[in-house]
Amino acid sequence: MTSLSDKETDVYDAILSSIERLKEVSHNIAGNARDGDDALQELMVWLFEMDADKLEKIYDGGGLLWYCIRTLSLMLNSKNSRYYYKYKKFYELVDGNISVGNITDMSYNTPTATYKLLQDIDDIVEELYWYDKELFRLYYYNGNTLHGLAEQTGISRTSIFNTIKRVKIYIKDRIHGKI
Repeated sequence: MTSLSDKETDVYDAILSSIERLKEVSHNIAGNARDGDDALQELMVWLFEMDADKLEKIYDGGGLLWYCIRTLSLMLNSKNSRYYYKYKKFYELVDGNISVGNITDMSYNTPTATYKLLQDIDDIVEELYWYDKELFRLYYYNGNTLHGLAEQTGISRTSIFNTIKRVKIYIKDRIHGKI
């Protein structure tokens, strides 16, 4: 275990002394305490994993609090942030799969019907061309990111995005009976 320098100790003390202010800001940006606390936790992980020299430069410039607030805002409002992938994406996926658009058939409003809807989505996915089906599964079922899939497969991020977008439109159209 390495010991912290006096400068690093000052930086971390400054972060911890402003925790209540950051908590208030995160709750205001998020609109609720749960998401605000999750974002604040992710900010703390981000800061403590950050390169010490970079953090010290921010502290020396007098912009540490501003940097933390800006990072919280970006985390809560960006779909490319670590916070989004860790805390929000899964729930948006579940909510999106349960309410695939404006379903007019009210039979989907019970727990059993929700299961049937998810089963219908799985059946529709099975009909897809193997490439579309596998990208959709890797993205949604395995919780991968577009960037991560692009790195793993060697397929461009744009191509993966377009494929997944087409599959989602196809699924929605099939659920609504347009196809």
